[in-house]
Amino acid sequence: QMSLMIGLRDSDAKYRNRYIPKFLSKTLLQWLDDSVEGAGVDQIGFMYYGALVSPQPLDKTFQLFLDAQEGRLRYHPDWPRLEQAQAHLVLADDKLHANSPQATIMGSTLSNVQVDMVRRDGVAWLDIAGDLQGPSGDLIRMLN
Repeated sequence: QMSLMIGLRDSDAKYRNRYIPKFLSKTLLQWLDDSVEGAGVDQIGFMYYGALVSPQPLDKTFQLFLDAQEGRLRYHPDWPRLEQAQAHLVLADDKLHANSPQATIMGSTLSNVQVDMVRRDGVAWLDIAGDLQGPSGDLIRMLN
């Protein structure tokens, strides 16, 4: 068994690959490389507890929390970039919760954004809720 806790303050998202566990899925690691274009990291914490080598996924657990500002995220190549995001993120094993009090997308302002990754019938879904204020044309372009 191993227990590991790491904390970091006042950093930058460009250093993320130094700290991201390599046991995460290749798809998630690639998405992070492709999507996270930058952010100032106020604080980040990582905790791992479990066996170093085990075929059983229940033999380990990990948690990550992150507070960031001025984030730039291209969550999908066909969708507009999220910019100037403030965010708090918690990842605990296969559960994700994030909230962002403010961000911009195209010419619009996002606020009160809540993101949760939930599993339904073995499939991961993102539930996203928030407020959007801006030109109606921005919303139409986002939905197309």
